[in-house]
This record gives sequence, structure tokens and C-alpha cells, in this order.
Amino acid sequence: MQLVSLKMEQGDISGTIPDSIMNLSKLKVLDLDYQRLTGAIPDIIYSLSELVQLDLNGNQLIGTISMKIGNLRNLYYIQLQDNMLTGSLPTELGLLTDLCKYSCGNWLLA
Repeated sequence: MQLVSLKMEQGDISGTIPDSIMNLSKLKVLDLDYQRLTGAIPDIIYSLSELVQLDLNGNQLIGTISMKIGNLRNLYYIQLQDNMLTGSLPTELGLLTDLCKYSCGNWLLA
């Protein structure tokens, strides 16, 4: 049996998102909103091909969203607002044909 949903209560974790998250290959829901996460969104997240929901809002994440987000073909819900992300939205978001909710408010877009 493998974990398919990881939802953490507000403020339970801090630091960077560990690369060991790649071991959760069947993960469908990753909800780490309003934690104390720092650093960039690791590329390893974009290899979680089963993800349908990604919620990282309300953290202190920096950097840009990788073009690799196009690998998450099953994603229909993504929330990244209230971080310190910068840059442009990658055109690869257009590859996510099931995406129905995308929120990136309070983002320093280029």
C-alpha cells in the first residue's frame, strides 16, 4: 500500500521540501499550505506524475515554476499564492488540459 494523499495541518513543518518526497510515487494530493516551507519548489515534485492536487500556498517558497510542471498531466488543482515566487508562468501550463483551478495571487510575476 502506498500513500496517495498528504495533507498537513497549518504550521506543522518547516524547512525545504525534501527530495525524499519522490518516494511517494502514487501521491495524488500534496497539500502543504500555510506551513513554514522555504527554498525553491524542488524539481522532484514535477516527477510525481499521479498528482491531481498541488497546494503549496501560504509558505515562503522562492524562485520560479519549472517548465517541468507540464509533466503533471493529471493535475487539475494548483495553488501557489502567498509565496515569494517570481518569473513568468511557464507555457507548459497549457499542457495541463484537466487544470480547472489555478491560483497564483501575490506572486511577483515578470
